[in-house]
Amino acid sequence: MSARGETRRLAHAAACEIAAKGQRPSIAAIREHLGGRGGQQAIIDGLNDWIADAARRFEIPGIPESLRGLVVDFWDRATMEAATRWQDERQQWEGRLAECQARTQHLDAQWQASLARVDDLTARLAREQAQVADLRGLLGERDEQMRRLTTLLEREQAARDAERSRGS
Repeated sequence: MSARGETRRLAHAAACEIAAKGQRPSIAAIREHLGGRGGQQAIIDGLNDWIADAARRFEIPGIPESLRGLVVDFWDRATMEAATRWQDERQQWEGRLAECQARTQHLDAQWQASLARVDDLTARLAREQAQVADLRGLLGERDEQMRRLTTLLEREQAARDAERSRGS
C-alpha cells in the first residue's frame, strides 16, 4: 500500500475515533490525531471515505427521506450532546487535576521547608555536640587540676601536721 493509501486509511480510522468521542471529524482534528503527519489530499480522501460510510449507514431501504433526515438530525444532536457532556466532564476533571497539582506543589514546598529545617537542626546539633566535646575537655582539665591541687593541699597539710608534731 502506498504512503498516500496508508494515510487515507489512517485518516478514515482517525475520523471514526474522533466521532466516537462525540466530536465532529475535521481535517484539522484528523491531522492533529495523526500527529501532524500525512498529506492534505490523503487526509481529505480519508475524511470523505468516512462521510460516505456514515451516509451509507443512514441509507436504510424503505425509510422515507424525511425520516432519514430526522435520523441524521438526531445523530447530529446526539453527537453535540455527547461533546457537551464530554467538555463538562473534562472541565471538572481538569479542575480536580489543577487542585491536585496545587496541593502537590503546596506539599512539595512544605517538604522542602522541612528538609531545610532538618539541615539547620543537623548543623545546630553538630555545633552543640562540638561545644559539648569542648566542655568535656575543659571539665577533664578542671578535674585534673582539682586532683593536683587536692594532692598538693594534702601534702601541704601533711607537712604542717608533721611540723606541728615535731614542735609539740
